[in-house]
Amino acid sequence: MSLLEALTGGLKVNRFLQRRSFLQSVVSIISMLMFLFVLSKLASWGAINASFGNITSQQCAASSGACWAAATQRINVIFFGTYPTIELWRAQASLLILVAAIIGTCVPFFWQARRMLSLWLALGLAFLVLMRGGIFGLTLVPTALWGGFTLNLFIFFCVVMIGMPIAIALALMRQSRLRGIRFIAGAFIDLTRSLPLVGILFFAVLIFPLVLPRGVETDTLFRVVFAFAFFFACYEAEVLRGGFQTIDNGQLEASDALGLTYWNRTRLVVLPQVLEKSFPTTLNQFVITFKETSLVFIVGLFDVLRAAEVSISTPGWSAYYTEVYMLVASLFFVVTFSLSRYGRFLEERMASSRARS
Repeated sequence: MSLLEALTGGLKVNRFLQRRSFLQSVVSIISMLMFLFVLSKLASWGAINASFGNITSQQCAASSGACWAAATQRINVIFFGTYPTIELWRAQASLLILVAAIIGTCVPFFWQARRMLSLWLALGLAFLVLMRGGIFGLTLVPTALWGGFTLNLFIFFCVVMIGMPIAIALALMRQSRLRGIRFIAGAFIDLTRSLPLVGILFFAVLIFPLVLPRGVETDTLFRVVFAFAFFFACYEAEVLRGGFQTIDNGQLEASDALGLTYWNRTRLVVLPQVLEKSFPTTLNQFVITFKETSLVFIVGLFDVLRAAEVSISTPGWSAYYTEVYMLVASLFFVVTFSLSRYGRFLEERMASSRARS
């Protein structure tokens, strides 16, 4: 190829790149203008022309924007469901305890088995004592009256707290050298993962009480929690199994050479690496699990979606369902976005620690 042809080819490539860059710029400008247009319409509807405060539905009808009173006046129902109004302070305190437990789980100080278990048990028992009552002079409030966003957070917390140990146990069983243990763990995991979550929840609510001995009764909420936790554990066990498969055999042989027992090797060498390697997928599983707590609405629990439906069923307010569901969506967004940002922070921290080492 001559120098002239090379230069000519280079000019063609440059023109192609310039044309492509120009088209990308046009698309970017059009997309930005569309985004600004939608944002301006949303700001006009949701803020500039919106109605706020303690107003009636007739006053909202005179406004051309959103009516946030439809959501704010039912904020207690959205957060706490049908919990008795006179005992509402207990539900509010319980919600703060749940938030404290979730935040505490994210603090590195508690990243030890004993500290984490102590945190979960202490705050979990405090939540149950306040919400249910029946002791210490507190009025008994059955779980049938629990609801709203607090119920979603409680289910999420319990599913993770119960499901993670089960997931680790199932993953270890699936890595066992004994064929029978591997078969049992694999059968439980594969059977559970082949069923939809809704089907498992219906089994826990409708079928499981039928197989219990006569006179034995169990709480519907806790049946749902344990069924949900086992479903989560089976999926998380497969995530952890992928982490187990990344462990080099040389580390296992070195642990045996040092005289470590199986449990010490697993606790000190294997599990820390497995949890670190599977962390991004585990965090994604947490986000999915929190969003799936809204499915308990289907089996009759008064979660935040059921609370939103009741909020807009009041005469005069049914036209403002958009505002109520936007509030519910914002609650889910805050939790899931916080989890994703926290996960990004931990990934950067682990990457920096690996770079220093």
